[in-house]
Amino acid sequence: MNNNTPLRIEPKEMRRLADIVIAEIIDHQVNQKYKPLSKPSNKLEEVLQVNPFKEEGKSFEGLLNLITREIYKETSLPSNPRFLGYIPGPSNFISNLADLIISGFNSFSGSQLVGKGPAKVERQTINWLLKSMGLPETGGGLFLSGGSMANMSALETARRNFHSEDWRNFKIYGASQTHASVKKGLRVLGFEADQYVPIDHNEEFSIDLNKLKIAIEKDKEKGYIPFVIVGNAGTTNTGAIDDIQSLREIADSHKMWLHIDGAYGAASVLTEEGKKLLKGVETVDSITLDPHKWWFQPYEAGCLLVKNKEHLLNAFHIEAEYLKETYDDAEQLNYYNQGIQLTRNFKALKLWLSLQFFGVAEFRRAIQLGMDLAKRIEENLMNQGDWTIVTPARLAIINFRPKLSNSSEQEEDQLTRAMIGRFLEDGKYIITSTELLNRPVVRLCIINPELTRKEIDQLSLYIYNVREDLMKSMGLNK
Repeated sequence: MNNNTPLRIEPKEMRRLADIVIAEIIDHQVNQKYKPLSKPSNKLEEVLQVNPFKEEGKSFEGLLNLITREIYKETSLPSNPRFLGYIPGPSNFISNLADLIISGFNSFSGSQLVGKGPAKVERQTINWLLKSMGLPETGGGLFLSGGSMANMSALETARRNFHSEDWRNFKIYGASQTHASVKKGLRVLGFEADQYVPIDHNEEFSIDLNKLKIAIEKDKEKGYIPFVIVGNAGTTNTGAIDDIQSLREIADSHKMWLHIDGAYGAASVLTEEGKKLLKGVETVDSITLDPHKWWFQPYEAGCLLVKNKEHLLNAFHIEAEYLKETYDDAEQLNYYNQGIQLTRNFKALKLWLSLQFFGVAEFRRAIQLGMDLAKRIEENLMNQGDWTIVTPARLAIINFRPKLSNSSEQEEDQLTRAMIGRFLEDGKYIITSTELLNRPVVRLCIINPELTRKEIDQLSLYIYNVREDLMKSMGLNK
């Protein structure tokens, strides 16, 4: 370190340290699928206690070893191909390098005055996403931390552009499968819990359109104002997609805003199969999508798109005496006036650089692979027999449970929970559960492009063997 300038490292030492870090990252990227996944432990707490902050610094190599050998040892990384729970976060190396560039240059992308280059790249990337979704040229959007912030920003945008200001009487409607971030966002925005109206799902776990229509009419009779319909383009639980075209018709008939949560599933629009499933997405008022899910970007990378960029300005434009130099005719480049954040990093670079490097076709192929592999494991389970496919492979998500003809539902549920416990205990895969129709199910989300058909077949056999072993130990018969 330079003794004269605080926090300064000499260029030669910078290069040496950077080489060490890059080598660690490459080793992780290449070998992570072969490494054991995390198991709960109290060891890290002890390690951190003996590494307090001190007046004098420590060796970088020792600290890097602490990070890679101890901290990440107790972390089940969603980028691991064997991470099949929740919604995995498979990134790509080019975007990892983009993150390094973002941090290294430490650029500001909140306004065109300080960050015109990053702002223009963000605008180009947003315009490409708008076109991919079929949204009009009047549309706009911005990158955010994730789907939670995008959903909340969409709801605030809707409120600031709605035909009524009596928001205390607004009602917001969404399927029972709608992501919890919607309700959290409404709470942060000041809405009461009873202003959100959950609508039952149909047999395919999509919103029941008839029940939605009835709920809206009943609320209008009571003097409430139907405000927003929150539809889904790929729910977390099942990958279910709501009938967007029908939701648009219902919203129009009541002068409502239509927001779609496509944080997970919107990426499928790049494929022919996905375009058919998301029919009508080009008509929405706003849509959330998460590049750090099925667009293969590292955390954090969320995005909100709207059909009219003026709606964002109406919702978030603000002036301050210390921002006067940022005002000019290129208002659309001042992203601080289109969202909550003033200080923003260059999130768009990750998706921009990886799209430029790999090409759109590679992203399309990676997304289609996930859908194909989910169908393959469904086929494998059907061939094994004695499984109930609760929701078939849909947008790379499948839910199932063991089927025991000579046992009760309660015993099936006990076996399902025992399987999940065994999966997590083994540490070979991260496989988690959810509940559908008040019963536990095994849930898989298969979107990592590093997975192969052979590995899916091995996974199928592993799941089968766990079931058979537990049935014996629990004294259950098929």
